[in-house]
Amino acid sequence: MNIVQVTDDAGRVVELAWLKRAEGVHRQLRTALPPDYESKMRRVFAGGARMCVATEGGAVLGVAVYRISENTFEGLHLYVDDCRGSRWPRIARRLRSTRARSAHRRTSSIFGRGWW
Repeated sequence: MNIVQVTDDAGRVVELAWLKRAEGVHRQLRTALPPDYESKMRRVFAGGARMCVATEGGAVLGVAVYRISENTFEGLHLYVDDCRGSRWPRIARRLRSTRARSAHRRTSSIFGRGWW
């Protein structure tokens, strides 16, 4: 299993093909998503959300849409909007185990705290 960061730290889509492949899995959780999934997700990313997907071969096994904020009380805080996948506990463990290789250093440090 691989973890692919669909967005970069600025919320830009850097893996468009994986965003498109994630739609079916994401719709399992959010059935009311509008027909223009890509446009909707770009607006969500512009508002601060980020996305990564767990993949195997060419298939998306899981989707995580999350936000990271920092404040003076908690420091870094991870808020997960959506998580979906048939094997989510395994996927979450994989997200934590790949923290050192993640392009999102702040995200990785939060995953490593065991908040999942």
